[in-house]
Amino acid sequence: MTDPYYADIKQWKRDSDRQLEELNEKVAEEAKSRKKMVDEMKKMREDIKLLKELCMEGDEYDGFHNRHRCFDAIKERLQGVKEEVAEDARIRKKTEDELKKILEDIKLLKELCGC
Repeated sequence: MTDPYYADIKQWKRDSDRQLEELNEKVAEEAKSRKKMVDEMKKMREDIKLLKELCMEGDEYDGFHNRHRCFDAIKERLQGVKEEVAEDARIRKKTEDELKKILEDIKLLKELCGC
């Protein structure tokens, strides 16, 4: 004869396996998130290093000229970031417009099919 708690034990095993899979997925997501953060930090460090190099290059080392070059370098970098953001926004807007058109086409097809 089988154990009367056999079904309960099997259910507990299935539940624990499912919970373990969920935890593994969460750990993988957290690792990806941390990797992205580490990559962003590395990029920021490289940007800071580049800005320092841009600020210090040149023959004139009096305070005004260094600050002026540094300010120009920061303005250039900021302009580049603004251009990237504008490009991303343009692409996102274009994608949203295409999605709206596709949804309208689907709606029209459903009306024609009578679904």
